[in-house]
Amino acid sequence: MAGAKVVHFTVVHRPFDTRIFQKECRTLVREGYRVALVAPHTRREVVDGVEIVPLPRFPNRLVRMGWGAWVAGWIVHRLRGDLYHFHDPELLPVGLLLKRSTSAPVIYDVHEDYPRLFAAKEWLPRSLRGGAARLVERLEKRACRRLDGFVAATETIARRFPPDKTRVVRNYPSLSVTQWVSEDRRRYEGNYTLIYTGGWTVYRGVYQIVQALGYVTVPQARLVLLGSMSSPRLAEAARELPGYERVEYLGKVPYREMYRYLNEAAVGLVCNQPVHGYQFALPNKLFEYMAAGLPVIASNFDLWREIVEGNECGVTVDPTSPRRIAEAIDDLLNRPDARRVMGRNARQAIRDKYNWEQESRKLVGLYEEVLSR
Repeated sequence: MAGAKVVHFTVVHRPFDTRIFQKECRTLVREGYRVALVAPHTRREVVDGVEIVPLPRFPNRLVRMGWGAWVAGWIVHRLRGDLYHFHDPELLPVGLLLKRSTSAPVIYDVHEDYPRLFAAKEWLPRSLRGGAARLVERLEKRACRRLDGFVAATETIARRFPPDKTRVVRNYPSLSVTQWVSEDRRRYEGNYTLIYTGGWTVYRGVYQIVQALGYVTVPQARLVLLGSMSSPRLAEAARELPGYERVEYLGKVPYREMYRYLNEAAVGLVCNQPVHGYQFALPNKLFEYMAAGLPVIASNFDLWREIVEGNECGVTVDPTSPRRIAEAIDDLLNRPDARRVMGRNARQAIRDKYNWEQESRKLVGLYEEVLSR
């Protein structure tokens, strides 16, 4: 229903988050909706037609999950939307309250398998992880009965929610990003730069990737790391590993600038560990590498193997074995012609199947459905 006011809100994600702002909010603006996004930010502004309504930055996660969620709820309620769409499990109580106190439909966007994720949160004391996971699970079950719609990032996540109210909207890149990289500029011969983008955590294979560099025999190989570290402890431990002298850590960079680094790389790495449901996730970085025309070295999960090897755009390996990762790196760095073919296959797969333009139709369809009930 073009012209309806929709309010997205999050206490976790930055205001220009790839899924929330770049994909969902901007798509809704193009479809004629009036869109507000409540998120941690420094000022109120309008960007690409989306009204950014700032939340304060909370001093720690526990404050954010408690007081922060209710501050967000108060702001969101005052915006008086025709539809509310939230993105964090800590906002489940707020979403349920909105459903009771307004006549507007409420949608829960489920980015991850949150009960599993809370069971693995490093910042939570071990004694609290099980209880936190069970609480999220109970709140999600209550939401299944009361909320109007669910947007799931993967098929596996979607199975936990009512089929008639749930749409799978995958985190595929927009076709526009393929214009940010140039096949003509990509260097295959003499290019030995590996790249990893995204957050550093134990379970995303950073240790294994850095250790693998210690076994790589191609002397020119180096790794560019982009993204934030989950803890100083992890960074210190990574620096102690033998392969770290080949690492160039650049921290977080703007989304568009990230593609400049992808365009200059030879191989993209995504080696998540087989724990906490990562086997069933669809990480942004995998498709961002493919959109940039990069051959990929990925974990040998069934779902990922189907994408990577099924489209002949890279190889999959045992992500728990630094030696196997190193062997795959050596093999691809020594075969520039194979990398060229894999990179072209990757971009074609994005154009044909794995793009946001196709996924966005399901989001818009869900909005039309819940607003017309």
